[in-house]
Order: sequence, then C-alpha cells, then structure tokens
Amino acid sequence: MRRDYKEEFYKKNFENERNYLKFQLLNQWLRLKNRGIRFQEFFVDQQVQKIALYGLGELGQLFAEEMASDDLIHIEFGIDRNAREEWQGLKVYQLENLPNRVDAIIISPVMVTDEIEDEIYELLGEMKTFTIEEILYELSRKHQVSSRLWEV
Repeated sequence: MRRDYKEEFYKKNFENERNYLKFQLLNQWLRLKNRGIRFQEFFVDQQVQKIALYGLGELGQLFAEEMASDDLIHIEFGIDRNAREEWQGLKVYQLENLPNRVDAIIISPVMVTDEIEDEIYELLGEMKTFTIEEILYELSRKHQVSSRLWEV
C-alpha cells in the first residue's frame, strides 16, 4: 500500500513540474509572439524547411496551428506514439512507419525529450531534432527576451 502512495506521489509531482514547464514555455512563446518574433525565423536560421512534429498533445497542437499559416516552413506529418490516421488534416505516423525523411523533427513533449531523441536516433540514425523549448530559448537569446526559465 505504501509503495502505491509513493508511486502516485512521484507521478503527480512529475505532472505538476511538467505543467509548470508548459506554462512557462507558453508564457515565453506569447512574449516572443507579441514582439513579432515567429518560429519561422529559427527554421530559416537553421536552413530547415520540411519538418515533422513529434507529439500531438496540447503543446504540439498549438505549434501545428501556429505553423499552419507559414509559407516557408511545412509540417510534412506528425509523429505520435498513439498514432491516429490524422489530426486536422495532418497525417500522423508512429516513429517506426515514417513515409519519408524531413530536414528536422520537432519534439513537443516536455521533460521526456532525452528518451525521445534516443528513440529517434535508434530508429532513424543521425537526424536533426529540436525541442520547442530549444527553439524558444534560441529566439529569446537572439532577441534578448528574458524568461523565468533561463537568462539571456
């Protein structure tokens, strides 16, 4: 019984930390957006045009919606462990069944990125990957927009 309590405690604590990080990322995203700074700038700097989006949870969906109006950068498909055929017109695959290569994979889940990057490397070999947190950090650093998550 006590073991179940500890597991539940750690699970809830992890989810609380994850939600706090998501909140801070969304807060920074909005700060950048209010200054006219868009994700597109990061991808142009990285010479990336065709991307896949790993993770279609809340953050991934918001990212996909933001990128839908972008003319230069195109989300080719989504990747999700719980793959469904599509999400709002975006085809979704499991990592093992990708239809083609892209310039980079954007990882939207937070606090589990290391294991996702390992899984991508194991299945696809060398591949550019970026987390939404990394992208926001680089844009914040470039434009000197402070955050509670990091100093610029």
